[in-house]
Amino acid sequence: NLKSFDFKILATDLDSNMISKCRSGAYVEREIENIPPATRKKYLSSGAQDGTVVFDPAIQKLITFNQLNLLKAWPMKGPFDVIFFRNVVIYFDLVTQRDILDRMWSLLSNDGFLYVGNYENLSRVTDRFSLIGRTIYRKVV
Repeated sequence: NLKSFDFKILATDLDSNMISKCRSGAYVEREIENIPPATRKKYLSSGAQDGTVVFDPAIQKLITFNQLNLLKAWPMKGPFDVIFFRNVVIYFDLVTQRDILDRMWSLLSNDGFLYVGNYENLSRVTDRFSLIGRTIYRKVV
């Protein structure tokens, strides 16, 4: 039951069109195909005749969607318990990667986790995170 948890989700992207789409809460079937059937049944409903599905308003209330350019000022303050930063760091040079990861380190709670993509390895970039799973890092305090 979602009401028994106290959490919020901040979802960001550079693309303002993607932010608008996500804010709508409506997705075509192929975009949600990896969501398990039981979860779909519980949190999604059929949308309009255009074949979209819509997330339950209770889910939508938990998520804030904002545009974020990783190379500019970040408006969020944290602390965050978890940051999902998947398949992004690979697009930056080493100096920029370190800067972004330092900023994320500052936003994470002392027992926070950082999830990265399958092909991203932070050990060559920073020692501020320790690998605890294939793509999961824990903040080093």
